[in-house]
Amino acid sequence: MNGVTQVGGGSYAGSQVQSPSQVMGKEDFLTLLVTQLGNQDPLNPMNSQEFAAQLAEFSSLEQLANVNSALEEGLKADLAMAAAMQSGMAAGLIGKSIVAVDDRVRLQDEGCAIRWEAEEDPASLRIEVRNDMGQLVHTIELESPAEPEFQWDGRDVEGRELPEGEYTVHLEAADAAGLSLPVRPLHVGLVETVRFRLGEAWLVSGGLEIALSQVSEIRLEEAGPDGEDGDPGRQWEMDGSW
Repeated sequence: MNGVTQVGGGSYAGSQVQSPSQVMGKEDFLTLLVTQLGNQDPLNPMNSQEFAAQLAEFSSLEQLANVNSALEEGLKADLAMAAAMQSGMAAGLIGKSIVAVDDRVRLQDEGCAIRWEAEEDPASLRIEVRNDMGQLVHTIELESPAEPEFQWDGRDVEGRELPEGEYTVHLEAADAAGLSLPVRPLHVGLVETVRFRLGEAWLVSGGLEIALSQVSEIRLEEAGPDGEDGDPGRQWEMDGSW
């Protein structure tokens, strides 16, 4: 059987979705009601109970429309307030050092630091570095790294210098038993400026644009003049840190 039988008879071949133009609004309802009253049989007028029921239905429809409009306006106000709070918070981070979850690094003449965070000190760590085309350019194997960072000299697996620019890193960590250990790459640096696009704030740190939602830690002490973090001092951990 291709169709599905309806309760009142007949069939249809699938679910029917009404377009916005097919949905009756309160103006359409009122027009229909007035037309019905204007064309009723004078000798057989509309039943008063039926008429009262239709008026009650119209009133309910209008109230629902008003509630929906009020909710939309409230949502717009909440979004505007959230955007203003985000912008103010982002602007206040200029000159501060941040820790953000990000798998990108910015290679310069002197190389760059690759940093990470794990639930515990890994017994081994594999670092894969890829260029902006997604091509693997270097693989680094570390055994029991003493610090959660590695200073990459910017060379590929054959020792050739790679051009400056943006690269991505992929990390694989294991514990002493050889079991996989959760690990995530981090960016640590000074917030140099804040950019606003389409109402969203982006932090510029170390040549990278970082969303405020990526920040896991804010260091209240200013970073050093080279853009790296200085004395950690007091720290404020944001949601998402282990």
